[in-house]
Formats: sequence, structure tokens, C-alpha cells
Amino acid sequence: MWIAAPIVNRNGPHNGGNRRDGEERENDFLEFCPIHEQKPRLWYPAPGMSLNPHLRRRTRGLQAVELGMVLSVTGTLLAIAVPCWMREARTSHFAEATDGLSRMSQSAIAYAHNRPASSAFPVSAPLTPATPPRGTREADPPGMWNHPTWQALKFQAARQGIPHAFAFGFESQSSPGQSAFVAHAHADFDGDGQVSTFELRGTADDSRGPMLEPGMYVDAELE
Repeated sequence: MWIAAPIVNRNGPHNGGNRRDGEERENDFLEFCPIHEQKPRLWYPAPGMSLNPHLRRRTRGLQAVELGMVLSVTGTLLAIAVPCWMREARTSHFAEATDGLSRMSQSAIAYAHNRPASSAFPVSAPLTPATPPRGTREADPPGMWNHPTWQALKFQAARQGIPHAFAFGFESQSSPGQSAFVAHAHADFDGDGQVSTFELRGTADDSRGPMLEPGMYVDAELE
């Protein structure tokens, strides 16, 4: 509660005359005296809010610039990281297939040396395992690679107990004076039932002997 009390003019005639003469007339005012003393209430701006509207505009502009910089840096990092990740994924997918097919093909060429071209390569071997692992890597059970062709080529996808993602097969054809083979590998990386295919081919004839054809056939390497 507040009350008003008038201010007594101490500059009247008994106190040295009236000070208003020759000076700008001053407004009388009231002095408010508190009956009950209360603590003043302080007002604080909300977070992100400023008393100065110009400062608020500058703050909003600064936040927009900072957001733009963050988005720009993020976009640049993604533009660099995504292609690198794709290359790494492609390289890791290639590694198992290229290594396995290379070993199989080199063994087939070595097997064909000093053999007639019409029977230079072993007979066909089925896809092993029969179905590529779906979206995972699996270790082979004992005896998986006991087929005579795998034994002749001394081939298995991985050492016993080591999981792998690819299934491998070997197909051979022969005719008088020549033979050919296709070493192939297949994988289902994402488990959707669609498989990638990698192939290496080799030939043998009476005039040139066994040889590996250049290049590798690849289809849907990342599905």
C-alpha cells in the first residue's frame, strides 16, 4: 500500500525567497512513501529474447547463418562419406568373390596342364552351398566341399569354421580338341532373394593349351 505526501517548499519567503523567480517553473511532485516494504519484481527476458528489437533481429539473422553453415558442412561431409562408404562396401563385396574365383580358376588351369584339351578340366560341380546365405555370412558344415571336383581343384570357399557370404560353382564343357569352364560365385547381401553374380572363364585347346580369359563378368554386385 502506498500513500502520497506533499513536498514542503523550503525555499519560501522565510528561507531565502522564492527560487522560482528567474528560473523555469518546476512541477510540483509527490513523493510516494511505502507503508509496507516490498521487494521489487525484476523482469527478465525469455531465452532467445532481447529487450532491444534490433538486437533480436541480429540474433535471428545470426542463427540463420549458423544453421546454413551447419547444413553446408553436413552436406559436404555426406558428399564425401557416402561415395567412400559405397566404394568400401563394393570392395569388401568384391574381395571374397574375386579371391575365391581366382583360386578356383588358377587351380583349374593348373589341373589342365599336361592333359588332353578335350578333357582338360574337371567335371561340373554344383553350387556350394546350394543356396547363398541370405543377408549374412555362414560357416560350412563338415563335408560340404567333398565333391570330386572341389577335391581335384583343392577348393573351398573358406577355411573350416570361417563364415562366408558367397556360394561357388564350377561348370565345364568339353568337345574334341577343346574345353572350357565357368567359375561362378553368388551372394545375397541384403537377404531379398536377388543374388549378385561373379564369373571367371577359361579355355583349353590343342594349339594354345589352357588359358584364363581376361576380365570378370559381374552382375548386380550390390543388388
